[in-house]
Amino acid sequence: MDRDAFNRLFMGFAAQAIEEARTATSKQLPDQFVVELHGAGKPGVVMDPNEALNLMYIDENRFYQYIDIGVKAIKDNATVLFVRISAYPPTEFEKTWNTPKGSGPFRIIGPATTL
Repeated sequence: MDRDAFNRLFMGFAAQAIEEARTATSKQLPDQFVVELHGAGKPGVVMDPNEALNLMYIDENRFYQYIDIGVKAIKDNATVLFVRISAYPPTEFEKTWNTPKGSGPFRIIGPATTL
C-alpha cells in the first residue's frame, strides 16, 4: 500500500471515529481535526494530520500492527483525535489488525467520556 492509499484509509477512519463520537455523545464535533499522537517516539504530541501520517506510514511493505483512533476532546474549533501506535514490530499489511479486511492497522476506540 502506497502513502496516498494509506492516507485515504487513515482519513476515512478519522472521519468514522468523529461520526461515531457524534452519535455516542450527541455533541457537535468539528470535521476539522488534529492528532494527539502516542507512539513512534511521540508521547502525546498534538500535530496536524499530515505530520501524524508521516510518522504512522513506514513504507509500502511495512506497517504498524495496530493504530487506535478515538475522539478525545474539542479544542480551538477542532476535534482532537487520540491516535496510539502499537509498540509491536512492524509487519506486512495483511498481518496488521486488518479487521474487517482492508482496514489495515486502524481500529476505532470509543470517545473519551469527558467530551
